[in-house]
Amino acid sequence: MAIAAAFKLFGLSHLIVLALTLAAPTLLILASKRAASPRFTKALCWTLAMILLANELGYYVTGFQDRTLLGFVQNSLPLHLCGLALYMTIIALVTRRQLIFEMACFWGLVGTPQAILTPTVEVDFPAYWFWQFFLCHCGIVVGVVFAIGALKMRPRRRSMWRVFVITNACLVLIALFDYLTGANYMYLREIPKVDSPLVAMGWPWHIIIADALMLLGFWIVQRLLGQNAPDAA
Repeated sequence: MAIAAAFKLFGLSHLIVLALTLAAPTLLILASKRAASPRFTKALCWTLAMILLANELGYYVTGFQDRTLLGFVQNSLPLHLCGLALYMTIIALVTRRQLIFEMACFWGLVGTPQAILTPTVEVDFPAYWFWQFFLCHCGIVVGVVFAIGALKMRPRRRSMWRVFVITNACLVLIALFDYLTGANYMYLREIPKVDSPLVAMGWPWHIIIADALMLLGFWIVQRLLGQNAPDAA
C-alpha cells in the first residue's frame, strides 16, 4: 500500500481547497437564484446537509475501526468547535431555525476558517483523511454562506452575545468531559499541534486569547450581517 504524502501548508492541494471553498457557495447561490424555485433551493439544502452528515458518519466508522473505544471517545466525538458547527449547519439547512443558524453562522465563519487555514490534517491529497477533513470544515463554510446568500438568513442584533454565552457554556462542559476522559477537545488541556500564532504563548493563554479573538470575530460578523436584523425570531 502506497504511503500518503505529507500535507503541505499552502501547498498546491491546500490552495485548490481554499479556492473551491470560495467558489462553491457562490456557484450554489447563483444556481438557486437562477432556478428561482423554493423546491430547488430546498433540494440543495438537503443535498448539502446529507453530504456533510454522510462524511461525518464515515469519519465515525473509520475512527472506530482504527481506535479502541477509549481512543474513539477521546478523539472522534464532535466536541471541537468545528464539530458543533457542523451539526448546527446541517440542522440549520434543513430546519432554518434562527438560533441554530446563528450558532452555525458565528462558529462557522469565525472558528472554522482558522481550521481551514491552519489544518491539523497530516496527509495530502488524495488520502481519505485529507478529503474527510476538508469536506467537513469547508462544508461548514459553504453551508453557512449558502444559508446567508440563498436562504436570506441573518443573525439578530444581539445574537453575538447569545452565541458567545452558549460557546463558553459549552467550553465549561467540554472541559469537564476532557478532565474525566483524558481527551483534549477544544484543545483545553493541551495546545494544538499547528503552526499558528494563537498557540505561541502556550497553555492556558491560548484559550484566553482564542476566546477574546472569537468575541472580536463575532462582533465583525454581527456588524457585517446582523446590524439591521430584528431581534425577534
